[in-house]
Amino acid sequence: MGHVYSLTSVSKNKKTGPIPVTTTSADSCPDNCPLKGAGCYGNYGPLYLHWKKVTEGVRGVALDAFIQALKRLPFGSLIRHNQVGDLPGKDDILNEDECLTLTKALTSHRKIPFTYTHYPRTKENLSVWKRMLSMGFAVNASNETLDEADESFSQGLPTTVILPSDFAAKKTMTPKGVPVYACPAQLSDRLQCANCGGSQGPLCTRINRDFIVGFYVHGTQKKAANAAIKAKEVS
Repeated sequence: MGHVYSLTSVSKNKKTGPIPVTTTSADSCPDNCPLKGAGCYGNYGPLYLHWKKVTEGVRGVALDAFIQALKRLPFGSLIRHNQVGDLPGKDDILNEDECLTLTKALTSHRKIPFTYTHYPRTKENLSVWKRMLSMGFAVNASNETLDEADESFSQGLPTTVILPSDFAAKKTMTPKGVPVYACPAQLSDRLQCANCGGSQGPLCTRINRDFIVGFYVHGTQKKAANAAIKAKEVS
């Protein structure tokens, strides 16, 4: 059985704002993710309850029906794909056919989709990843350390990095001198994905940006997430 998908046409999440958001069953999450089962913000609160039902197949649909639902979204919609979950794949390998089918639907009618992934940056995965980027799907590389962020940035990927919850700066630099800007929605209650970035659009939708977006660890799982970050820093 393939992954299960759910579409919320208008999110009530105060961070994203009233935009379409999606959820993919937990079996999509690659083992490469160090937060899998240990610090993921999707493992608590109302979002966890929703994700659990999607994962169990109580909510959501298969890929074909999901694709049709995406195509019906309004022209030019900003879409946060995967508030939880990851891209189609198995055993840390992206499913090329399903990823490209998904990308075609997400980018149809000039929609503006963005997401984040922990899939490993193997040669095979990068080939699929860059095809998605070329089609207009902003698939951001998720990282836990600034060194890792430097690596994905050097590979030409839109890059994000998790920042420890006690990290106070709004801006920092990677070891290689790439600027890292904290997510604006985490700095101001007046900002959301829906109104981030002004006329240039949300930071995370900018595929060819010359900076990295940082996200402070948050939620009730932040202790475990901070521990996962420290473990990656010393490994």
